[in-house]
Amino acid sequence: MCDWLIKTVKLLLLVQNRTKEKILQSKKIHTDDTTVNLIKNSTGKNNKNVKTSRIWTYVGNKEHNYTVYDFTENRKSEGPENFLIDYKGYLQADAYSGYDQIYAKGIIKEVGCWAHARRYFKNIEDIAPEKCVTALCIIQKLYKIETEVKGLTYEEIKAARQEKSLPILKAFRDWLIEESRIELPKSQLNKAINYCLNNYDSLMVYTQEGFLDIDNNEAERAIKPIVIGRKNWLFFYK
Repeated sequence: MCDWLIKTVKLLLLVQNRTKEKILQSKKIHTDDTTVNLIKNSTGKNNKNVKTSRIWTYVGNKEHNYTVYDFTENRKSEGPENFLIDYKGYLQADAYSGYDQIYAKGIIKEVGCWAHARRYFKNIEDIAPEKCVTALCIIQKLYKIETEVKGLTYEEIKAARQEKSLPILKAFRDWLIEESRIELPKSQLNKAINYCLNNYDSLMVYTQEGFLDIDNNEAERAIKPIVIGRKNWLFFYK
C-alpha cells in the first residue's frame, strides 16, 4: 500500500505543480497557515521527535480559481518566500511578520485583512463595550459597502470604495489615533487599536483595486479542512 501511495503522490505532484502555476498568474493571492504535528523517525505522538510544522494554503483570484497547499517543517519566512518566488501582484494575509521580507522587495504588495482587525475588537467587547461597539459599527459600515457593490464591475467597485469607503477609513484612523492617546499602553483595547494603526496602510489597500477583497476569508475557508481534519489524522509522519 505504501508503494501505491508513493506512485499516486508522484502523479498528484504534476497536478499540484500545474495548479501552482495557475495561482501564480493571479493578480491577487490569499494565504494563511495552520499548525500540524510532524513525527520524525518515531511512532508515538508524545515522543520527543514530535515537532510543530505548518500547512500553508494559497488561493488564486476569480480568473485563476484554484487552491493549493504547501507543507513546511516550521513557520519561517522561507516557506512562503519559496512558494511565491516568481509571483508579482497582491498578497492578502494576516499581519505575520514572516511576510515582511516578501513585501520589502516591492514586487508583492501587502493587502490587510479587516476580518482580523474586527476580531481584535469583537474578542474584548465585554471589557470595553462602548468603544468596541463604536469600532465594530464603523467596520460594519465598510462591509455594508462591500455588500452594495457585489456583482459590479471592478472599475465600479473601485469607484464606490474611493467615494464611500475611503472617507470612513480616514475618519476611523483619526478616531484610533485619538483613542490610543487615552488608553493605557498595555490594555487589551490599546492592543486592538495598535493592530489597526500598525497595519493601516495595508488595511486601506483593498480600496485601490476592484478585484481586491476587504478581508482574507478566502484563505481562512481554504485552511479550515486542515484544521478540522487534524483532529482525526493527528499527525504527519516523516
